[in-house]
Formats: sequence, structure tokens, C-alpha cells
Amino acid sequence: PILSSTSDMDGIARNTTHPDAGAYEFDPTTVADDAGLSGPDMSAGFCDGSSNPIVVKLKNYGTNTLTSVNIHCEINGVLQSTYNWTGSLLPDSTVFVSPASFTPNINGTYNLSLFTSLPNGASDGAFYNDTCKAVNVRSMFNGTYTIGGSGADFINMATSLEALKQQGMCGATTFNISGGN
Repeated sequence: PILSSTSDMDGIARNTTHPDAGAYEFDPTTVADDAGLSGPDMSAGFCDGSSNPIVVKLKNYGTNTLTSVNIHCEINGVLQSTYNWTGSLLPDSTVFVSPASFTPNINGTYNLSLFTSLPNGASDGAFYNDTCKAVNVRSMFNGTYTIGGSGADFINMATSLEALKQQGMCGATTFNISGGN
């Protein structure tokens, strides 16, 4: 690779043979306890009106085997839960975990933020890999929705069809249409 910057954003020298991508140069040999997250996995989407697991990939970035870590989940800035993961995760290994779940509403927009703390009960050796986020998450259609009228899910056919096109379906979907729409 061609190295365009000799130091990362913290002033740490980049590896000249195999520099890390991104703003930080990472040397796992210097960090004993370090857990991080990637995801959330959005491949299956979230289904409207039902409890949906939030799945993330937990990685041991440290040199010690990871045996415990706290995983915190925020939805729209509100802390939901702390999941206390325990197991045995070797250095540079990953595992998928579901630290939380939530029930979205078809007209809601959600920002998910998950982060780790206290790997092996110790201070985290590197904070920059602790957090993963998904922003402007919408649920897929699943159930019965009303178009038009008082208290409707959608004001007209055009808005319901645009939402259906953008969000997709994950189950049987029915639209009840009020007169005049």
C-alpha cells in the first residue's frame, strides 16, 4: 500500500508495510483487554409490531482471551439495557451476539447505538472500536394499516405506497382504505 500519512489522528506512527485503514493505527500487541462491536446486522431488517433482536458482531481486539464484557444499547438516545456477555473469545476472534431487542412502529425512525465497556472487568484499552451505530432505521411492513381518515397510519395511497417501496415487507400486509382515498 501507498502510505499518504505517516501518523494517525493521535500522532501514532503508521506501520509502513501494513498500515491500518482509517483514522487510527492499531497495534493489538499493546492492548491486553479490548472489546469492540460492528453492525448492527440489518440484513434481515426489522419487522413492524413484533420484537426484533438487535444482532452485532463482538470482536476481541486485545491480547487476552475475552471472557466477559458489558454491551450497552441505546435507541433514539435512550439507554435500553446492559447485556453482560460471558464466554471465551480468543484474540482477533468474533462472535455474533444479540444484546437487546425492540419493537418498532411502521411510522417510526430509529437510531441505534451499541457500545462495550469493561472487557474482562478492566478498563478498555482502546475506545475507538467500542461503538457501532445504525441511523434512520425504519421497520418493514407486517400487519394491517389504514389509509386516510382520522387516526390513519397513512394520509393517502401515495404515501403508503412510497413507504412500502422504501421499507419492504416482512409478513402479510393489508391496507384498509377509507372512502375518498
